[in-house]
Amino acid sequence: WDGGMKMFVTKVQMPSSSTANLPAIWMLNAQVVRANQYGCNCRGWGAHGGCGELDVSEIIETNTDKDKVSTHYYFYDGSVSPGGDNYATRPTDTPVTYVTIFDNSGEGIVKIIEIGCDDFDFSVDSVSADTVSAWLSAPVKNLLS
Repeated sequence: WDGGMKMFVTKVQMPSSSTANLPAIWMLNAQVVRANQYGCNCRGWGAHGGCGELDVSEIIETNTDKDKVSTHYYFYDGSVSPGGDNYATRPTDTPVTYVTIFDNSGEGIVKIIEIGCDDFDFSVDSVSADTVSAWLSAPVKNLLS
């Protein structure tokens, strides 16, 4: 994980369900694996120190229709990302592909974008610099603002 840029591409389905109906894609750092699951301070749980949680796409529990997903992260001190969440429509009928890019150049960036469900070839070993650049320059869309 030292230096450079890292990317995760996930293709998922989020069909509606009569049970829990709260699908989510999220990442936690290795502290959680090596230590005590939520013994860190994600969302104010556990001891101070935090773990840094990144929600790539998570159903908003307070949204009665469960038709929106949010993207947000929690800092190591448990505080929420500046500027609040970004929102998108929950894809219930077809798969969706999310690209999550971590770029430590400059001040660093984490960017999550949604692309067409078949717009990524999972059989390739690399992604062109032009494609990554286009993803990084894609405009932010927040469907609730």
